Amino acid sequence: MQNIFFTISIILPARNEEKHIEKCLDSIVKQEYDDYEIVVINDSSSDNTGQIIKRYRITYRKITYVNAQPKPERRLFKIVLY
Repeated sequence: MQNIFFTISIILPARNEEKHIEKCLDSIVKQEYDDYEIVVINDSSSDNTGQIIKRYRITYRKITYVNAQPKPERRLFKIVLY
């Protein structure tokens, strides 16, 4: 039987996570499974989260950094009831 391996995409939203983001990223990059990518979304952090992610991106090429734009103050939500 043939083994089939898939590329795993890990989407990691982060907002003001400077105290925790390094431990989280370290845990992911130390996994034994090697066929993965990490997309880290800096969600308008006001702390050093973005700088930490950028530093990790230099060392680990599997990390993609996305800087989310600020959200509008007023958001409209549509509620659908079934």
